[in-house]
Amino acid sequence: DMMGRRLYLSLPAELNMKQVTKEFSTSMQRLIVFGVNGTISNTIRQEGLPLEAFGYIQVAERVKENIASLANDPNTTLVLISSSSRSILEKTFGKTEAWLGAENGFF
Repeated sequence: DMMGRRLYLSLPAELNMKQVTKEFSTSMQRLIVFGVNGTISNTIRQEGLPLEAFGYIQVAERVKENIASLANDPNTTLVLISSSSRSILEKTFGKTEAWLGAENGFF
């Protein structure tokens, strides 16, 4: 209750996946932004422990293949954002056309 008003949170409407797929496949320019840690990776950072303590990010091979496919699509700009270092992102995703947003900037 803020100043006599109640705030209600609600979930957004479920995406129409047929429509999303159609729009994606027919669009000429796409921007896709993914958070890496805990979103497309299985690596979960414990509070107070830097991710570098793990030395790697665990990402399923199928996810890596899909990331590579999206990144290599000339109509798609893929951005991967992470609190990990550039070296860990490069170690995880290898040579990629995706933009890497590491803890100290974009590469």
